[in-house]
Amino acid sequence: MTERLTTEQFRALHPAQASAEKARLERSIAGKRATAAGRYFERELASVHAGWERSLVARIRMLPVPTVPVKTAGRGFTGLRKLSERQDVDFLGVMGPSADLLGDKRLPMLQGRMIALEVKATTEHANRLKVVAPGKGYGGLRAHQLNALIDLHNWYAAVVAVLWKNEDRIGVLTGRQMVNRYPDRAKPPTSFEWADFEQIDRLDQWLLVAARGALS
Repeated sequence: MTERLTTEQFRALHPAQASAEKARLERSIAGKRATAAGRYFERELASVHAGWERSLVARIRMLPVPTVPVKTAGRGFTGLRKLSERQDVDFLGVMGPSADLLGDKRLPMLQGRMIALEVKATTEHANRLKVVAPGKGYGGLRAHQLNALIDLHNWYAAVVAVLWKNEDRIGVLTGRQMVNRYPDRAKPPTSFEWADFEQIDRLDQWLLVAARGALS
């Protein structure tokens, strides 16, 4: 019978493989933590958005993740589901007639404007939010999300933003800031610096920042 190696013995005999496996596990754990943080953040946002809807400030809804049932040969449907396509943003909505309640008397001018929001959350503070090109991994702001937000800002005059909960701080990247950092669509940025985001003290301030960006 072949004697099984202990973890320590395997690491000693195969340092490169052990290092790669450790890095993979660390990425997996970090990804799960970020996913959990993002879901909690989205629930907090939903509560804020519900209050805005009651006050006719804005009506904002989280988009469902499009999935289809998983089917295997000979077994039929498994009860599992997989992604069928990708959403461009996390939330869509429309500005209401009482948007001035956010703190700016100009905002009712935006009544009826579309709102598009992408939400990101990281459990540890980061100096930048990377932009992930197609097929280049996960995490960060996807290139198709950035392009969708800029298109909505440029061609549809939408109120758009990326809302980033960076550990215990919150920042807003407006459509105007995206365009300023991404003037040449043929050369997308690799990341947005934390300094590019306008920091806010409360979660219910994000729409005020985004709407002012649409007016500028």
